[in-house]
Amino acid sequence: TCFCPLPDGTIMYYHDAIDSNSQQLLQEIVPDYQLLKISEEDANFFACNAIVADKQTIITPLFKNNLWYQL
Repeated sequence: TCFCPLPDGTIMYYHDAIDSNSQQLLQEIVPDYQLLKISEEDANFFACNAIVADKQTIITPLFKNNLWYQL
């Protein structure tokens, strides 16, 4: 998976897994500050398979890099 909406309206997604038309549409309807592009490494760890349990709890498989701080 490559797309995960978060409770605050942020969209966590893997840019390279989405076609150019969909990327353009995302950029048109979602403000830049709410687009969280994850790395290929995080995508390979299925970070976008996250489960949003409530407004403050996000349960996700393993992730690398600085994704924790971006969430």
